[in-house]
Amino acid sequence: MATRSRTQLYMKMRDSLRTHKRGPRSSLELKDFKVHKNLLAAPSDDEGSTIDARVYTVPPKWVTLVSDLNSDISSIRIKLSELQTMSGKALLPGFGDDEEDTETQITQTVAEVSSLFKEAQMKLKTMGTQRGDTSQGDEQEVRENIQRRVAKQLQELETEFRKGHKTYVAKLKGQTIEEYRPDLSLSKRAPSAGASSFFEDEPKECVDPRFSAQQTLQLVMMDQMSAERERQINQVAESVNDLADIFKEIQVLVIDQGTVLDRIDYNIEQAAGKIGEAEVELRKANDYQKKSKTMLCIYLLLLLCGAMVIVLLLKKSLR
Repeated sequence: MATRSRTQLYMKMRDSLRTHKRGPRSSLELKDFKVHKNLLAAPSDDEGSTIDARVYTVPPKWVTLVSDLNSDISSIRIKLSELQTMSGKALLPGFGDDEEDTETQITQTVAEVSSLFKEAQMKLKTMGTQRGDTSQGDEQEVRENIQRRVAKQLQELETEFRKGHKTYVAKLKGQTIEEYRPDLSLSKRAPSAGASSFFEDEPKECVDPRFSAQQTLQLVMMDQMSAERERQINQVAESVNDLADIFKEIQVLVIDQGTVLDRIDYNIEQAAGKIGEAEVELRKANDYQKKSKTMLCIYLLLLLCGAMVIVLLLKKSLR
């Protein structure tokens, strides 16, 4: 088997690539770089390999969107893990600035996750509206399959996010209720009308007079913390509702894409059936045309005309 050494050419191309690495590349350099890549590939004696070495194909735009979506999904998973850790930390009992900082971080993380979900939705919609430069069925099928896979991953992450925050909100509300029960049990008497008004409009003024100043301050701080937590819980609930709306739109998009694919498959099947029927009809028409009496008459007339021409030529030659 005949072989050719490409070592010197490879060294030359490598040095040329290093020299022009920082500068802008022209079209000729791009072609040379493609040739260099094909020289490193498996050897081939076909002439078509030389032609393929000079072809530089730019990937479609939706490939970049798929890469961005995968990056967003990875970021969402990291944020969900951080959110789960911070939620567990926030549910631990304690007072001070650390708890407020944790709640603030949870709110910021929820906002970041919501923003990532919205960006992923916009990219997914853009990917569904884009078409390649050439309407190839295989490329479109690959793009649709990738779009369904990404939408499914986003739905799973959204479900995980909603379940985690639903559990967090439920535990947080339960913890808030448990924090008030020891304070109400400090009074040994039966709850009177004044004690029952603790949950009404003016809870700060309805404190047992036997409470110390520190206990009263703790009650006031707990009431403020409860109001702050309630506000943060409402923000989390609004974020979850926004995410639910986003994924409803994603679900509608996936259903629409599936409907379009079903219509395309149906039309292709119908076209294939019609083409087969047309081929059969053409064959029948061809056979009928060959066997028809009109064609036989035409052939007979042509033979007679030829015979008459021969007779005329013989007659003139005899004279």
